[in-house]
Amino acid sequence: FRIYIDGTTLQRLYLYNDANKYYIEEAYVGIYKTSRETSVSIAKVYTSNGGAYLENSVTTLWNARTKYVGDTLDQAVALALDSSSNRYREGECFAEGHIILGTDKERGATKIYALTMTGWYGFQNDNFVKVSGTGVIPAVVTISDHNDVSIEYPEDGSYYAPSIRKMFPLKYHTRIFDDKDSDGKTLKKQEQAYAKDYLSKIGRKAEIGDYGDFEYTLLTDLGVSVEVTSKLEDFYKEHSNYPYFIGTQEYIENNLRMVYQMSYREDQREIEFTRYAYDSKEILEQFTLDATTGDRITLSEGAPRANS
Repeated sequence: FRIYIDGTTLQRLYLYNDANKYYIEEAYVGIYKTSRETSVSIAKVYTSNGGAYLENSVTTLWNARTKYVGDTLDQAVALALDSSSNRYREGECFAEGHIILGTDKERGATKIYALTMTGWYGFQNDNFVKVSGTGVIPAVVTISDHNDVSIEYPEDGSYYAPSIRKMFPLKYHTRIFDDKDSDGKTLKKQEQAYAKDYLSKIGRKAEIGDYGDFEYTLLTDLGVSVEVTSKLEDFYKEHSNYPYFIGTQEYIENNLRMVYQMSYREDQREIEFTRYAYDSKEILEQFTLDATTGDRITLSEGAPRANS
């Protein structure tokens, strides 16, 4: 079957099999392995419609980020990464990237060997920042014959290399240990595609990047002592959503966007923490601390300070 996908550019796919092996080929780009079940399902759609052009079926076949999203392998890796994402602090958009190195069939299950990257993105100073997640991490995703999906990561520290050698066949070791920049760039591009799509969905424009891609001003940059900033740790234990830098970060709470802001009044030597609603700008709570001692000056909830 020859399949045309009319998007921003015309893409042409070929669906074919070689004995018991099934493929989808994008001309001059790549060949993607698929399953007999997937191949037959697509063929039935086309034959039942007389080979007609199917505008609405394209979304089930193609995605600009992962190429062929109907592929069970890509779906399984994405699902496994999503299910393990609670290991990190959450933002408002989860994103992932993965490169499948190969597969093995063993003991009633399929093992997928992959390079992965995950991240949670959130707004900081109006930028869309990767607030937590990973760099490039090799992982093994297992699909059982009952379609259960699990994921295994290598151990940390001195156990990392031995666990890689145990988890992955020898033919993948060079690729994993080389830690190529090109793999990292590919995964980052895939991951940030999620963030870009999310911004489009909520109708907001922002720069996308890692924390290190942006400049932040800390209290110590403005002359506040390390002793005072250390004392603020007690405040953050109770109010962890406030930023550690001068500026803002945002969270979705009860379906409303909230802004948490830290500002510094240099003339009064005061550090101010304010939470307000993004849309209405209504101030919901405010704390003021002495920048010379770290002690709280006022605490008002539901209204700002009278002299602020």
